[in-house]
Amino acid sequence: MPEQRHETLSQLMDQLLRHQAHRQHSCDCTDVPYYSAQDSSLVRDVPQLMEDIREDTLHFASEAFGSQPSVKNIWIGDERSVSSMHADPYENLYTVVTGIKIFYLRPPCDAALLDKPVLQNARWKASANEMHDELCESCVQPVEMYEGWSLVKEEGETAWIDENSCEAEYDQCLQVHLHAGDVLYLPALWYHRVAQQGITIAINWWYEMWFGRDWVYRELCSNLRTMLKARNLSSHQMDDDVK
Repeated sequence: MPEQRHETLSQLMDQLLRHQAHRQHSCDCTDVPYYSAQDSSLVRDVPQLMEDIREDTLHFASEAFGSQPSVKNIWIGDERSVSSMHADPYENLYTVVTGIKIFYLRPPCDAALLDKPVLQNARWKASANEMHDELCESCVQPVEMYEGWSLVKEEGETAWIDENSCEAEYDQCLQVHLHAGDVLYLPALWYHRVAQQGITIAINWWYEMWFGRDWVYRELCSNLRTMLKARNLSSHQMDDDVK
């Protein structure tokens, strides 16, 4: 998980604009600011922007899904912010206000192709010199590639898609480039990885999904992946025993 900081919108935009102005030059800064609170942040944090949004144009979605949107989010960042491949249990309407968003999409049935190991929960933490020793006591592992940062353990474990199992296949994904004014309907449970070009601002509406046959089908594919991988491991172990 990323480190969380409380900043004003002006501070965030200043950081993004400063990076854009100096990105041609070398920079030692490893901070990558990205506003991505997923708890109706649009309504909670910047309600004044709601006056500029014509939500009546989305009535078709409420009719189709049989409900009003349950979450309304705003996303602000630049090309340094890239999500991992994941899927959400929501029907999603995603709109770009400025910039370009790039979605790499895979259908739910690809759960049969994706490794999803159970991982220790951890969070990135800026580690100033005076607090580095204290942090390392709870670190998952040293993080040499990002100087000044540590991964700090948190309670619990989470099953998460192994990027190594899909990284080589991003060129084969369905790619969607969203420009200012474009709206993408992303069906619930579709796998997606999201990148962006330049400073990008987007908003989205999440609608509750119906946990019916689509959910069962996706879980079946995921369980088949687990079973087949376990069988292959057992076969390899048997071969090793025979040798």
